[in-house]
Amino acid sequence: HVHIAWPILRFPRVFSLLFGNQILIGEHWSAYHSSFNLKPNTRAMRNMQSMFSLNLPITVVSKALAMDIKKFAPQISSTFHIIPNIVDSNIFFPPNHHRKPTRNMTEFLMVANWAPIKLPFLVLNAAKELAHKSIAFRVNIVGEGAQISAMREFTVKNNLEGHISFLGSLDSPHIAMKMREVDAFLHPSAYETFSLVCAEALCCGLPILYQNLEGGGKELCEVFDNKVGEIFNDQNDLEKA
Repeated sequence: HVHIAWPILRFPRVFSLLFGNQILIGEHWSAYHSSFNLKPNTRAMRNMQSMFSLNLPITVVSKALAMDIKKFAPQISSTFHIIPNIVDSNIFFPPNHHRKPTRNMTEFLMVANWAPIKLPFLVLNAAKELAHKSIAFRVNIVGEGAQISAMREFTVKNNLEGHISFLGSLDSPHIAMKMREVDAFLHPSAYETFSLVCAEALCCGLPILYQNLEGGGKELCEVFDNKVGEIFNDQNDLEKA
């Protein structure tokens, strides 16, 4: 089993000589959606596309990811098998009481590795506008990442410390505990191959306010017949929700 094709299958035929053709690729990398930001018809692109030259079977976490890989490597004729991510229900489970608004305010949670694709400033700008309207709320932000410093600076610059809390990195049990405490989960990401964190939030009985995103995140919501919370398309939608 090859977990993530690149760079292990950089030289697929050598790999095949060493291990035979009884090889299964497991993929969940969202970078296929953007073609790894490579320019088409370049050597770098052809090198990465060659990973799939043996047409080995591939497991993916969603139909969206399978389509992304086929678009990235049009020559591929591999068999795709969809195996969704799973949630540990011993950790992520609903509270044993009816969820109530916390401290006379609405309390939200966001969890991510804060890369640009996660669009955290969509939420932060909405928070700025809601704070000006004297609405009582708090957004709890879990995770680190490339944008976290800018997110903290934005919060201080706009005097949002009373509305935005940065909790840093938390392990799964503490994330689940927080999911059971708050009122709703915010997920502004522009794209997901599956969105495991949304599945975890749903298992904790938490409604989701999620971007009208592409990919497996949309599939996840469709599995629940779209009865998982509210969809928003932009900052105005988010403020209304």
